[in-house]
Amino acid sequence: MNFANFNPDQRRALLELALLTQFADGHLAAAEDGRIQALLGQLGFAGEAAARELDDATGRIRRSTGDSAKLAEHAGRLAGQFSDHSHKAQVLDWLSGLAESDRHIAAGEAEWLRVVREALQR
Repeated sequence: MNFANFNPDQRRALLELALLTQFADGHLAAAEDGRIQALLGQLGFAGEAAARELDDATGRIRRSTGDSAKLAEHAGRLAGQFSDHSHKAQVLDWLSGLAESDRHIAAGEAEWLRVVREALQR
C-alpha cells in the first residue's frame, strides 16, 4: 500500500492503530511484528527514526489499553485524522490484513476492528 499522500498526523495515527490492532488479541505474532516494521518503512521512517517513532507511538497507546471505553475514545481520535474516504478504506484494509497475518483473527481483534470501522464511519 502507498501511504505517501498521508500527512504526518495521519501516519502517526495509522501506526498507533496498527499497534493497537497487534495488541488486540494479547498475542504478539512474528508475522504481525514484521508487518509493523514494513509499515514503518512505508510511512517513511527508517533506522533510529523508525525506532523512536515506534517507541513514541507505543507510549501514546499505553494510556488507553486495558480500558475498553478509553480504547474506543482513542480509536475515535485516531480515526478522526482521516477525512478522505479512500484513506479510511486504506487504513481499514491494512489493519484487517495485519489482523489476518497470523492466519487467525481472534475475538479481541475482531472486536477491535469493529470499533475502528465504526470510528472511521463517523
